[in-house]
Amino acid sequence: MFQRLAMMVSASGGSRRRRSSDRQGGSAPGAAASSPDSSESVAPCEPQLQSLTCGSEEGDLVLKEAAGCIDDLREMAKTAMGEMEQLGEEIKQLFVANGGSLQPRQTEDRLRLNVGGTVMSIPVSALLHPKMKQTYLATLLLHFIDALPKDANQLPFLEMHPAYFRWLRDQLALLESPHLDEISLHSPEADDPSYAE
Repeated sequence: MFQRLAMMVSASGGSRRRRSSDRQGGSAPGAAASSPDSSESVAPCEPQLQSLTCGSEEGDLVLKEAAGCIDDLREMAKTAMGEMEQLGEEIKQLFVANGGSLQPRQTEDRLRLNVGGTVMSIPVSALLHPKMKQTYLATLLLHFIDALPKDANQLPFLEMHPAYFRWLRDQLALLESPHLDEISLHSPEADDPSYAE
């Protein structure tokens, strides 16, 4: 559609906006009338597109169709944004209804847990890492820790094998390590361009 429009615009000598004084002999079908001073003022995108013409009846129909498509896209985007906001509110309500907190609990630097009978700790910063904070474990420990069963010492209890959790804790420590993201070169290699690759 847009290729056809470009060909028609170039054939008519370029796009232009008709003023009401140009339409005394009749206006093209589908073209909206614009005020005489509309070309000087900055109007919203939608009215500008509705009043745009190219000098031929067929081109004006294509422009009107394009303007309608853009209007439909705007309405669909507006509807989608409304649905996303509504879904976000429903998720928040589910969090609270199931005993969770909307904000992560960060009262301490480390969380102490009873993992299968063994007391272990895990850094809160590891759970807040961008690659980790959307996982089930991070959501459970940051938002629903008060809903977990407690042991005799009032520590949250996780029914998990301690060896597995120890491995998971070590993997989280590696995730926070800067060595995964960058390699520091020392002199003289730092100045050598062949090492930069």
